[in-house]
Amino acid sequence: MLFPVPPADPQHVDFVQLAQDSIAAARRRREHDAEAAYLVALGVMQQFHAPS
Repeated sequence: MLFPVPPADPQHVDFVQLAQDSIAAARRRREHDAEAAYLVALGVMQQFHAPS
C-alpha cells in the first residue's frame, strides 16, 4: 500500500482530504475492503468534524 507524501507543514494535516484521496486510490486499485474501511473512517471524521 502506498501512502501520500507528508505535507510540508507537519503541524497541519487535512485528514479528511487524506481519507478522500485514499478512497479514490483504493477505487482505482479495486481494493474494495480498503475502500470500505476508508469510507467508515471518513464518516467518523465527518460526524465529529467541527464546522469552520
